[in-house]
Amino acid sequence: MQIKSVVFGDGSSPKNFAVVSDQGGNAEVAASCPTFGGPFCIYPWFTLGKSGFHYGVDYPDTLKDFGQGNQFTQTLACGGPFGPNSTFCSTILK
Repeated sequence: MQIKSVVFGDGSSPKNFAVVSDQGGNAEVAASCPTFGGPFCIYPWFTLGKSGFHYGVDYPDTLKDFGQGNQFTQTLACGGPFGPNSTFCSTILK
């Protein structure tokens, strides 16, 4: 999947890109896999490549991987419909 940027109604573009996981990124994998990185034991991540943002894994044109699966907050620290500290917070990718 390739993610294209947006242009807002006033002609401006976003300054940041934030990501969030409803599962906790690598923390979800660690809870169910004996070895991180083994078959079916990774959490997909966003990357910045020469051709734009991607989601999945590192691609041949990857310039920055933002910590791979660690780019996602891995503890419940934000409020949500189920009360305080019930959701994962978003992370601004830089």
